[in-house]
Amino acid sequence: MKSTIYKYRKCSNGLSLNKILASILMFLFLGFSGYSQCFRKVATGAAHSLAIKNDESLWAWGNNGAGQLGLGTSQDANIPTRVGTGNNWGKIAAGFAHTLAIKNDGTLWAWGWNVKGQLGNGTNASSNVPVQIGSASNWNSVAAGDSFSLAIKADGTLWAWGDNSFGQLGDGTLIDKNIPIQIGSATNWVSIDAGASHSMSAKLDGTLWAWGNNGNGQLGDGTNVSHNTPVQVSVLTSVYLVAAGGYHNLALKSDGTIWSWGLNDKGQLGNGNNVGTNVPVQIGSNIYENIAAGNKHSFAISTIEDLYTWGENTYGQLGNSSTVDSNVPIEIGAGTDWRLPSGGNDFSIVINRQDLLYAFGRNAQGQLGNGTNNDQLTPVQISCDPLAIEDFSFENNIQIFPNPTDGILTIHNIKNQSISLEIYDVYGKRMGQFDNPENIDISAMSSGLYLLYIRDKENNDSMVAKIIKD
Repeated sequence: MKSTIYKYRKCSNGLSLNKILASILMFLFLGFSGYSQCFRKVATGAAHSLAIKNDESLWAWGNNGAGQLGLGTSQDANIPTRVGTGNNWGKIAAGFAHTLAIKNDGTLWAWGWNVKGQLGNGTNASSNVPVQIGSASNWNSVAAGDSFSLAIKADGTLWAWGDNSFGQLGDGTLIDKNIPIQIGSATNWVSIDAGASHSMSAKLDGTLWAWGNNGNGQLGDGTNVSHNTPVQVSVLTSVYLVAAGGYHNLALKSDGTIWSWGLNDKGQLGNGNNVGTNVPVQIGSNIYENIAAGNKHSFAISTIEDLYTWGENTYGQLGNSSTVDSNVPIEIGAGTDWRLPSGGNDFSIVINRQDLLYAFGRNAQGQLGNGTNNDQLTPVQISCDPLAIEDFSFENNIQIFPNPTDGILTIHNIKNQSISLEIYDVYGKRMGQFDNPENIDISAMSSGLYLLYIRDKENNDSMVAKIIKD
């Protein structure tokens, strides 16, 4: 259905609703600092995304065919949608079609596809809502592969469950597990990540270990032989952060250098060629502070907070305005305040120092979260606030994004209720009024704070929301 874009128009009417005036005064007294809850953590799966806001609420969007968004449905979402009502989420990970999360109380939860037992709850039944894994409350970190899961407890022990076809659980067998099993007896594991069918973890002493599928040399031990127990990655020491792509890996050393190995058909190793390697090779000479890997593309953030990407770019997942692959790191944009990247199968999401979320690449299932299903070749901001979820009172059925905005304001009327919408400035002057709007063009309005008064014409319910015009 073609959307209608309403152009902003000035109205001569003065403010006649006492509740709007009261709301304006309340917002003015409270100040503007709390207008938005932005994101501090993000995780990406094959075609779905999750993020934790500053208030520790959990949000999800993208592909939901297996219930991996945790919303109680199997319907995709192309904007961030809140998972439950809790404000106690601490860490997240996303696999091919399942999701893992740790709450601040140390409990571990999972949802989505479970045919291989990757949810770890003792069954192979999928779930479209979060289910707790066991009763332990000392989980510290999680990682998700295609159909398996890894976790480290606060005591430094390593655990795994799910698909074990290539030995990616590391327990010495090729047998799937639907509950967490401890891998070895070491208590000094500190950093983990999972690829399509292989696993990596660094120990406290800076050594790096890998296990599972090694068909492309992704275990980094100088061979292409798969292993069902951890083997040490050659060459590397002083590793403190690891990132696993589909069939390639990155490691960040304490000296700020990045090393890569494994499949390189799209240049995802970043070493200037497209030839794979089964031992780590250093990428360039820049000094970095963070890394991440998508299926066949890679990310790094330098110590001066520049963002670099390389590898496959079929859908614009490198974010450089093109669809041409690159086998060397390329700087994205002129911004110097990036802090946390994450890569899906063929899309990318990055958070900056202002906790704003930007996405680019493939978007067929809404995995970019910007309210469309259109691919993006450059970073686009994901709204911090679909306002209905946090600020609206009638059944969370109206979502408004992006916020802030400098142009088109989208009104997502989930249940197609008959509504009217009025825009007021902070002085109580009505700036526009609309019936059943879908998109409103407010680009002609001055920058600043505005209030929306929305009324359900059938049930005579109403609500007030605030937006920022950039």
